[in-house]
Amino acid sequence: MADPPVFFFSYSRQDYEDSGAYMREFYDGLARRVARAAYPPRAPDDVSTLDILTKFGDDWQTHLGNALAASNVLIAVISPPYFSRPDCGREFGGFILRSPNLGIDAQGQLTGVNNVFLIRWMESGFYNRPDQKDGRIPSFIRRINDALPAPANANADPELAEAVRNYRQFGMELCVDKPYYKRLLNALVLAIVNATPLQPAAPQNWDDLIDAFRHDWGAHFNAAQAQPPELVPVEPLTSAVIVYVTGRSFQISPASAQFAARLIAAPVPDGTGTDPELGSLILDMQAAASPEILQALACVGEPVIPAVAAPMIELLADLSLRRVLPLLVIDAGTLIGQALPVLREIVDSEVWTGPVLIPTFPGTPADADQFLDSRQRPVYMLPGARDARRTIVTSILLNLRRQVTAAARLEQPVSGDPMPLLRGPGDSRR
Repeated sequence: MADPPVFFFSYSRQDYEDSGAYMREFYDGLARRVARAAYPPRAPDDVSTLDILTKFGDDWQTHLGNALAASNVLIAVISPPYFSRPDCGREFGGFILRSPNLGIDAQGQLTGVNNVFLIRWMESGFYNRPDQKDGRIPSFIRRINDALPAPANANADPELAEAVRNYRQFGMELCVDKPYYKRLLNALVLAIVNATPLQPAAPQNWDDLIDAFRHDWGAHFNAAQAQPPELVPVEPLTSAVIVYVTGRSFQISPASAQFAARLIAAPVPDGTGTDPELGSLILDMQAAASPEILQALACVGEPVIPAVAAPMIELLADLSLRRVLPLLVIDAGTLIGQALPVLREIVDSEVWTGPVLIPTFPGTPADADQFLDSRQRPVYMLPGARDARRTIVTSILLNLRRQVTAAARLEQPVSGDPMPLLRGPGDSRR
């Protein structure tokens, strides 16, 4: 029996025709590289499915239905036209129903979706409504992370960092003819070939597949499945909320928080779905908090790497007003391009309390904190050694709690003055 295809390529025919040869070039590049990365190597046609490549004489609906049931990954090239095409909706719906833990939260957003990679084809502005960022993207898929992985260290790989930034701003269509395009392809190919195996499903008739973009997902799940997600409470002085700014991969938790951010799911032992370095950091931060703080929540803003400062500042200010302990963790790989002045504005804001931490990952420059030199709050480099960074984070949290407690007793705003810290590999740079 032949091996199943690795990925199914779903796209809008309008985008395909309007982009000239770019859409086909994108598909061909992915197929060739996935075929080379497979072990043992396979032919490009064997690792992927594109509807227009259905063999002459074959029933295209049967061919596509079989491929949707067997492919391990769905590449959905999304755009406003994509969401309006019934066949695109059938491809999307047929694939996501294979996720074994598929559910829905109280906001009507699907949870537990596996191996769906959303690729934005057009410039970022085309996905917005006048009153809402990304308002033209159906709300039920908002929990699916659509960010290509950014490099861990921008200084070590500035070409890839710039390529990812350009993709997020301009869409894949405008990247295809650029010199850095192959770096984007390779990043996506690695995500495809490393995706968690998905159990094949029984093929369905094409006409029986649901159109995901016209389907009533609320009615699809019965009352037991559609229970509101767990609401994770935060308590003054006993909860630390750690906000991550990173281009590394992670999984979103189905639980909801009492503040305007998305919770990161706890990393699993085998690292599935979460970058291993990021997963170790999240676990270390939680371990550092547990002896004294009792609860540490990992979360991200929307978007993960802020395009403007105001939403992130509002989130951090809200946490400060709640008298919880906010920490902002910034991956050095995000300190590039247009993101850098936005992050500096966030760090220099006077309306929120707490320090900024820059973790040391492999390749992170020792002076990365110089990019965020701030008079408003301390910026700390966390060492790469896990025991050392746990000790330092515990010290940071204890000092922050003392500071917040003292301010609460005086009923005055909490200052952003530097806090005393154990000296060692994580000394602050001001």
